[in-house]
Amino acid sequence: MFDKIRLSQNAYFEFGTILCAFPKIAYLCYYLNSGTRPFLVRKHTDLVIEGFPRSATTFSYYAFCMAQRRRVHVAFHLHSPVNVVNALRMKVPVLVILRPPRDAVSSAFVRDPQISLKANLRRYDAFYRLLTPYKNDIVVADFKDVVRDFGQFVERINKKFDKNYLRPTNHPLDLEKIRDGLVLRNQHGTQLTSYLPDDEKENLKRQVDFRSCRTELRRCEDLYHQWIHSGPGSL
Repeated sequence: MFDKIRLSQNAYFEFGTILCAFPKIAYLCYYLNSGTRPFLVRKHTDLVIEGFPRSATTFSYYAFCMAQRRRVHVAFHLHSPVNVVNALRMKVPVLVILRPPRDAVSSAFVRDPQISLKANLRRYDAFYRLLTPYKNDIVVADFKDVVRDFGQFVERINKKFDKNYLRPTNHPLDLEKIRDGLVLRNQHGTQLTSYLPDDEKENLKRQVDFRSCRTELRRCEDLYHQWIHSGPGSL
């Protein structure tokens, strides 16, 4: 029974990876799904925050929204290039976050071990490879810098897209509000689905074995370094 469930979820996940290459079809599929429709970019959207799962996109969402003095609409959590491609067409600011593939995929696998490592790595590769041509049109952020000081990326967004969004601070009270938001979002989840770090998850991540997918991991690592170190859109 578990193997059948795993196959079904992997197939669904792999279908999403294939959709990455067809933004128009992907947009229609996400729009027709009531669960994903709220996360789609629209013309009135203030900001798109995207990245592979477990790359601090939810943390960034709360950090950005809580810093503003008005209600803002942020498209995030879709984990698909379709939001980025459509945002650029609509002239909506975009922030794309990268996390080293070993860390991101390990975290995703611990959260949902029914999705195979190879399927996760293929999604990571498809997501960032398909967005490579747009890299210079967006703001790119590395995971470790986002969780340390997200405010610097709001400044980059303001500069690149001629906006005046308020910069989040690292004041303990503001960080506590973000933490409360992350806890509330996971109220129906488990410790392993939490958006906050903890020792149990870190221990499980260290145990993830990539030996069966070294080629896929190396391909993703090369892509990560290409994004981080090359061209005007690099960090």
